[in-house]
Amino acid sequence: MKNVGSGKIAKIEDAAREIERTRILLSNLPVIWGKGNPEGIESAKVGTLYANLQGGVVSTLYLKVSGDTGSGGWKPVSCSDFNVTTVKNVTTLTTLQAGFISGDLSTAAFTTMLPSAVGNLGLTYTLKYSAGTFAWTISAAAGELIDDQPSIVLTKLNQSVTLRSDGVKWCVVATGSLPELDEHEYPAVITKATLGLTNAHTVIGIHPLMHKNKIYFGSTCATAATDATGACVIVYDIATATWSLITKATIGFVNADTTIAPLFIYNDLVWFGTYNATVASDGTGASVASFDGVSTWTRYTKATMGAHANDVYLGTGTVVCGAGVFNGSAYIGTYSATAATDATGAKLIRLTGSVWSTITKATIGAHANDLGLGGMQEYDGYFWIGTYNVTASTDATGAKLIRLSTAGAWTTYTKATMGGVNADQGIGIANSMAVHKGMLHAGTWNGTAAVDATASKLLQIQGGANPTFNYLVKSQFLMNNADYFAAMLIQNNKLFFSAYSSTAAVNSTGSTIRGYGTSLYPWQLYVKSMLGGVNADIFGYGLGLGGGYIWAGTYNATASTDASGAKIIKWKIPKYQGNIGATWRGF
Repeated sequence: MKNVGSGKIAKIEDAAREIERTRILLSNLPVIWGKGNPEGIESAKVGTLYANLQGGVVSTLYLKVSGDTGSGGWKPVSCSDFNVTTVKNVTTLTTLQAGFISGDLSTAAFTTMLPSAVGNLGLTYTLKYSAGTFAWTISAAAGELIDDQPSIVLTKLNQSVTLRSDGVKWCVVATGSLPELDEHEYPAVITKATLGLTNAHTVIGIHPLMHKNKIYFGSTCATAATDATGACVIVYDIATATWSLITKATIGFVNADTTIAPLFIYNDLVWFGTYNATVASDGTGASVASFDGVSTWTRYTKATMGAHANDVYLGTGTVVCGAGVFNGSAYIGTYSATAATDATGAKLIRLTGSVWSTITKATIGAHANDLGLGGMQEYDGYFWIGTYNVTASTDATGAKLIRLSTAGAWTTYTKATMGGVNADQGIGIANSMAVHKGMLHAGTWNGTAAVDATASKLLQIQGGANPTFNYLVKSQFLMNNADYFAAMLIQNNKLFFSAYSSTAAVNSTGSTIRGYGTSLYPWQLYVKSMLGGVNADIFGYGLGLGGGYIWAGTYNATASTDASGAKIIKWKIPKYQGNIGATWRGF
């Protein structure tokens, strides 16, 4: 037998001791393994790692983060913590790519599709616009959402968004700078001087309406003139970002038409109505006109339409009447101080194709006291019309809602039926009707100085054939005694409405614009000081969308053409508002 030297024996002994130390160290490492989620099953000390042999993007590795004894306190460690993926063209991400996604938009715009959020609770992606100048669309899987939208778009270098699945949809949990934040423009004030209007224009921006890439606004001016010193149509050209005026002389309206308001789009024409105190059905009284968006205006007198001399407001929508389109016909509500249900009182004027007809209050189930008809809104296969009526009653003699079916059947809903009160003098008037989250919303006009059900409130109507009614009171919106619900619109799945108030203040005690139904902030408040308004500005005569902006008109009796007088305000509402700060955040 070969003799082994003592030095070699010592080395063997050292190696054996090292192996034993390694064995002991490994046996004490805080690592265990098994099959499935360890939560509630595996007991371990804080800091222990657990390997799930069944695998999964967010369920392979777990870390014990709390509780030195017991089987709770396990947190999954996602492989997204380690992944980095660069995308340069159309891509559908896999669950294994969860983590950091770098977008290279140097060559062209493209879309990156997320996997389904369903069944992937906790799956997280951070997407960053790392290079290029083209638009990068991040889209949820078919039928799914990112918060309340099917997709979002990044357009600038270094914009980023972190998305996490809640098991149903993708949720925005962080933003580096989403486009709507980076490109956020603080509200712009368009004064009467900018528009070429005069001191006497007390309301501008009535019922903004977009047609053929232009936005049309109405105005009120008591000056008896057909040039720019009288009421005009105000036009904003989106393509050129320029303003212009269309005078009454151009349209064919007359001196006594002191208010002009856009009504609706019908037959690919934009339509306008007027207020004119002259009790006449010929060309000297109120009338309606259509415009093709290029050069052709056509004016229709009350005699032509079948209206009565007493109909002094024709759908002008400021407070007492409105207009809308339903089932192939356009409807114009009128206001008449005559308390009658026959042709001498307020009525509906209907245009079907090129044929005019009128519908009296007796036909639709309105009362003689319903002096104004409108607003109007299609909802769930029916056409809803509100009335203006100052009678202090909840029965058929007071204000009400009237519903028209596609078959031509009329149904009347009194305040008693809907749960309203005597003092609700108007329902859905001042363009305060909109459909939001599957319900028809209608504002009420009520001068009671309160924030409970005795005052102005928001009516919610669910269902068309057999509707149910519910009221939201002002206190639920943190509104004030003097507020009324007025003009409404829907933007980014949110309901915005004007809180009409004559209180001379630029804070929340004055007239405001409020948003309802955001995914991150349920209520949003926009006071005059935030929007560039002044004490004397009153919102409620106009609220509209166009060119990527919200447009708000104001009433202001101050004899000035600068920012202290009536104005139009435009602004963008950021979709995600976490970075904006306290001055822009809601309640």
